[in-house]
Amino acid sequence: MRICRLVMPGMMDRGWGRIVQITSVSVLQPVENLLLSSVLRPAAHALIRNLALEGASTGVTVNSVAPGYHTTSAVDRLIAKKVAQTGCTRDDVLADWSREIPLGRLGDPDELAALIVFLMSARAGYITGQCIVSDGGWVKGTF
Repeated sequence: MRICRLVMPGMMDRGWGRIVQITSVSVLQPVENLLLSSVLRPAAHALIRNLALEGASTGVTVNSVAPGYHTTSAVDRLIAKKVAQTGCTRDDVLADWSREIPLGRLGDPDELAALIVFLMSARAGYITGQCIVSDGGWVKGTF
């Protein structure tokens, strides 16, 4: 929030800018064992929505990206925790999670990066105040 408040006035004065916040699918659906994330992330998106309204008339867009499970070090830590809790193997945990994802796999960080790069580009100039999910279809809600 502080960084957004620091950079937005300059962007608004220039008439162009992009802010993309990386949140989590917990914005839309609680995630097991991620209590704080599931409680706080929806509030973070509410901030983004409000900042988007402030910046829209000046050419500044503000969006959030909500990744699901991607092959990152953060997910590796979640897998290790699950292995420790259950005694399953890492491969078992990955297979279980992959079965819950309609695309049948975890996301690649490069796929997430490509989405963010697009949102930062001039081509995404008509997208603001949105929460764009990159989860392989994991979130069950309609939104």
